[in-house]
Amino acid sequence: MVDVNDHGVAVGGTTMRTPAPGSEGSTAVAWRDGQLHDLAPGGFDAVAWDINERGAVVGVTHRGDNTAWVWRDGVVTDLPAPPGLSSTSADQVNDRGDVRGGLDIQAIASGTQIGAVWFGGTDLRHLGASPGWLADLNEKGVAVGIVWQGGTVPGDGGPWLHDAVTMDRHRVTRLRTTSGGPSTASAVNDLGIVVGDEVRQGRRQAVAWVLGIPVPLAGPAGSPVVESRATGIDERGRVVGWVRLPGDEATNEGRAVVWDLVPTRQQLQRWLR
Repeated sequence: MVDVNDHGVAVGGTTMRTPAPGSEGSTAVAWRDGQLHDLAPGGFDAVAWDINERGAVVGVTHRGDNTAWVWRDGVVTDLPAPPGLSSTSADQVNDRGDVRGGLDIQAIASGTQIGAVWFGGTDLRHLGASPGWLADLNEKGVAVGIVWQGGTVPGDGGPWLHDAVTMDRHRVTRLRTTSGGPSTASAVNDLGIVVGDEVRQGRRQAVAWVLGIPVPLAGPAGSPVVESRATGIDERGRVVGWVRLPGDEATNEGRAVVWDLVPTRQQLQRWLR
């Protein structure tokens, strides 16, 4: 199981005892009230990745290409793809029914994606011609992720140069950084605060974007930080991630941290100057 909602319904995948011919033997399932329910989108190599509070489930079926789908009230519906892009993925669904996923761009390279959101499960918007992916989606329909600089995906060895972006139904916006270097947006809460990191002098620096303004996140008790990254944020503004302090460089290990972003009015005024 990979996700569970507040009603205790869990979703994921399981192995079938008698798979269909040509199938690898997996199917998407939901666990509800002590019972396992086969969601069976096409009955062929499927997994469910997310469930919202209304019971809508999203996942992927492999039928040669990957096909993203949404399950609602016992009915499975494939998510639409534009002409020429037959392979799709679905990773997250919010309570409005917006689905975060991606479109596979075989013309560029196998496995290369354009991040996408199906608003309401039908209205497709994506990152455009720039390869990239979306990492999170909030309840307001705002997604965050990255696009590759120059519109190209690096080969093995990099350089891995990409920009943090937000995307809603109307536009894709690149987030500015304090250094002008590459950046990553990892998560967004319903207030629109985005967290991730930017690259400064070859090292990651954890950042929160508040009203689009980048705010570097400090080390524990103001201690110097060699490298850091923010990976998640809750609705109260608490951010999780990791930091690497000067003494950690020998082992290359990081330390789990929580930042509290609840600002005072004076802090907000100072950031917005």
